[in-house]
Amino acid sequence: MRGPVARRPAVERKLTAGADVADLGCGCGASTILLAEAFPNSRFVGYDCRETSIETARRRAAESGVPDRVRFEVASADAYPGVYDVVTFFDFPLDTGDPASVARHVLDSLQQDGTWMIVEPRTANRARDGPDPTGCLSEAVSTLVRARALPECSGRMTIGTPVGSAGLDDVLRTAGFTRVRAAAHAPCHVVLEARP
Repeated sequence: MRGPVARRPAVERKLTAGADVADLGCGCGASTILLAEAFPNSRFVGYDCRETSIETARRRAAESGVPDRVRFEVASADAYPGVYDVVTFFDFPLDTGDPASVARHVLDSLQQDGTWMIVEPRTANRARDGPDPTGCLSEAVSTLVRARALPECSGRMTIGTPVGSAGLDDVLRTAGFTRVRAAAHAPCHVVLEARP
């Protein structure tokens, strides 16, 4: 196949055609709703461990006009149900009690040709690389968000900070993902693509 369609990333082609997607740690639903608006042929489930966030997400989905292809459920990242073509995670929780367990569950929930897309803050991979402004901000926000989430997540999360794409790569490969690559870079974030 030639032309623009052939050059589009495989995940984008899959989402455009119609895919089943799980958005983990969806919070109040912004990322899930944006994806549903961008890819109307796909079906999305947003999971978060906080009931209050899920209630807000359901209300926002109804207001956005996408409830026919979006639903929100309370579930942790290492225990959500279903099998999916694509799993997304905006800021993977390396500071969960057992991030490898989360990664293994994601692997088990993917179709054989599925993809896990992870959007992570760009931070230093090694302490000696020194903090940059983006890394400092990411670490501060991570600590604040995780600390506020602790009571509603029944202690499943522990306070921590981003460790960089190299640390995440180690977690993914240990969990059983065989193909991990940086799919895109932005000034403040990197998009990692992990496949079985």
